[in-house]
Amino acid sequence: MAHFRDETDVDELEWKTRGHDAPADLPERLVAAGLHAEPEETVMIGEASALAVPVEVPAGVTVRRLDPTKHAHVEEWVAEAEGSVVATGRLEVVPGTEFAGLWGGATLEQWRGRGIYRAPVSARAQSAIQRGVRYLHSDCTEMSRPILERSGLSRVTTTTPFVWRRSPTVD
Repeated sequence: MAHFRDETDVDELEWKTRGHDAPADLPERLVAAGLHAEPEETVMIGEASALAVPVEVPAGVTVRRLDPTKHAHVEEWVAEAEGSVVATGRLEVVPGTEFAGLWGGATLEQWRGRGIYRAPVSARAQSAIQRGVRYLHSDCTEMSRPILERSGLSRVTTTTPFVWRRSPTVD
């Protein structure tokens, strides 16, 4: 922490612990070093094919990849309705492996409960398969965990982000 605090311009850093990390008192050590714990998440893993299924969404909702001409390791996906983005998520392929991560999945509250979260998940899974990915993983909140679990992903551990933010300087 002294390095980041005193020798860099880094304003924020995140250290993710896993439920199985050692030493057992690692969370207490991170708090003592000035980081604070954010809500625990569940790490899920499963076959991409389990998520690459048709998902029915309300009329007028479209799912698309932003900038589909790029073949990058990171793909940004959105669901749109009524001229606005109502859900989003990223696919990050892990180079040289059969894995990709599902990150940043979110749906506006007023659009939840209609399959709109699952639609970009399915689209990302289909894209992952086309890119040679077999397995997907996600660090998910308690809101998305049940959805991904019902879709075929399995819980393997937990993760807790510990965050440090530089205090603003006063002139």
